[in-house]
Amino acid sequence: GTTIDQARAEAAAIGKRLAPQKRIDDRTSGLSVIPFEGGNARAILRPLFVAMLAITVLVLLIVCANLANLLLSRAAARQHEMGVRMALGAGRARLVRQLLVESAMLASPGALVGIALAWWGRGLLSALVPSTGLPLDLSTRLDLRVVAFVVLTTLVATVLLGTAPALRLSSRSLTSALRSGARGVSHARSKLRGAFVVVQVALSLVALASAALFLRTLEALRRVDPGFYGAEHVLLVPTDFGFAGTRDAATMRSTVDRILDRVRGLPGVTSVAVGDWVPMGVEQPDTWTTTVPGHVPRPGESSDVMANHVTPDYFTTMGIPILRGRAFRETDRGDAPMVVVVNEAFVRQFFDGREPLGQALSVGMARTPNATVVGIVKNGIYDPNKMRDPTRPFMYLPYAQASPRGVTVHVRSTADPRAVIPAVRRAIADVAPALPVLTPTTLDERVRTAFFLQRIGSTVLGALGAVAVVLAALGLYGVVAYAVAQRTREVGIRMALGARRGQVITVFLEYGLKLTFLGLGLGLVGALWAGRLLTNQL
Repeated sequence: GTTIDQARAEAAAIGKRLAPQKRIDDRTSGLSVIPFEGGNARAILRPLFVAMLAITVLVLLIVCANLANLLLSRAAARQHEMGVRMALGAGRARLVRQLLVESAMLASPGALVGIALAWWGRGLLSALVPSTGLPLDLSTRLDLRVVAFVVLTTLVATVLLGTAPALRLSSRSLTSALRSGARGVSHARSKLRGAFVVVQVALSLVALASAALFLRTLEALRRVDPGFYGAEHVLLVPTDFGFAGTRDAATMRSTVDRILDRVRGLPGVTSVAVGDWVPMGVEQPDTWTTTVPGHVPRPGESSDVMANHVTPDYFTTMGIPILRGRAFRETDRGDAPMVVVVNEAFVRQFFDGREPLGQALSVGMARTPNATVVGIVKNGIYDPNKMRDPTRPFMYLPYAQASPRGVTVHVRSTADPRAVIPAVRRAIADVAPALPVLTPTTLDERVRTAFFLQRIGSTVLGALGAVAVVLAALGLYGVVAYAVAQRTREVGIRMALGARRGQVITVFLEYGLKLTFLGLGLGLVGALWAGRLLTNQL
């Protein structure tokens, strides 16, 4: 209920009170409030929304083609009527205008029903987004812009589905129209109707292929090994000493130790640890300049290595396998020699086949080796947005030897980790009342959040693709059924001359397959093109 201006005024007043106490950064002149406005959520979601809108347009075009076929069939039965109208003085423009108005009478109720369904389902998209500490706002509003877009789309659809039948029906001469009506509906095959079916099949293949790409991507992501196990049993509770005004490293380490002791004793908790960064998120870890004696950097190779500061039980809590060597110990503190644990990619890049355990390296600004490799752990997924890139080198440093302010308490429990949230909150409050508990979540939710874009895409585009295929099948059925009705007399003559039932069926089956394969050929080209457009999301 607070406006941005009110929040800015209050923040400025707080800043003035804190500035003399040196409780805010000396480089700032005060505090201010900046509206989030979706942050980078819009940039992240824009490609998916473009794909969804494109598939929706394909479905709309299929509907237009279907209705155009129905209107063409109806027009064939109205040729005599149009002939009488022309005989009474109606011009071609008037006939076209009348038929377009009839098309609008079909499209307008559909638009109204569509707006009503959109109003009812405007929150469905948000329901697909997992809970996250980031404010990913997917709420939708039906305002005048949306209504105007629907009205414009309805007008375009009216022209698309009504123009072809109107022009075809009004283009016939008066004599041919009256003759056609006198002897009944023409038995000639309509190439235009067949062309509409080809377009429908092609568009449905593009829609279905796009949906299949997202479904295949989602299935591939389910098989990806994130580098840890048992994510459904791990609770993540972030906090930040900066909010509590704590800057002293010794105080932070002491507070972390007491929090770990309190949480470790809670019922159902099997292990607990602290890290300053959690994988599978949009946040990037710290990087440290790293030099390994004897390693010659390759062209373009970076010496900056991602790092995470963790407590001794971190690897057990996260379920990260230690392949060789050891994890950190309680003795790896500030007064002890500096040690690091590295991943397989680090060993592959920096040690060139040499034995890494026990080797010294330089971390940070040190000109001489100041750390020793004591363990090697399994590779993991550190940035879900760069799944195609090879796993980057990563290293872990003891929290007791370098203490960042922002940390996350990792809690592994035997049951649902969310059940221990109240107890963890109380434990942190008892140890450090001024230390805030930010949004708790589970590691499993974080993993699902990392891939929510592909999950939404597979769900929504899969539904749209299925609708497109059903509509195309209905369109094909309608055209073949109309062709059968037009050629009923021909079928009778064929059977009177000795044609068997299978031969008659084959005639129409060949007609339907011809249209289908033409549509599949065009759709294959469109599907390949759509795949290239969606490549960044797959």
